[in-house]
Amino acid sequence: MKKSELRKEIKNRKRQFTSQQLSELSFAVIMRLLAHQRLKDARTVMLYYSLPDEVYTHTLVDALLASGKRVLLPRVTGEGTMELRLYTGPQSLEQGAYNLSLIHISEPTRPY
Repeated sequence: MKKSELRKEIKNRKRQFTSQQLSELSFAVIMRLLAHQRLKDARTVMLYYSLPDEVYTHTLVDALLASGKRVLLPRVTGEGTMELRLYTGPQSLEQGAYNLSLIHISEPTRPY
């Protein structure tokens, strides 16, 4: 299967869920993650800030930050390239390339 065909298939599968179903499925995923010992022990966590048709991660990202964890999110820097940036709260996001929410700081404030 070609990459473009796979992306189309994934996009079609993601559209099969209503927002209510996606919310319920997301909750189950997030609860399972929060119960995992590796996440509990982690000091730094790398996640993504979800798009409307993805597992909803916004609450998880903020909860991990509030619990004292260092949260890293990807920032698209060009065609096929990303950087990791330190998330410091919703105020650190801006609308980015491809309509993605991205970190709005030039570089992380602390090494990771």
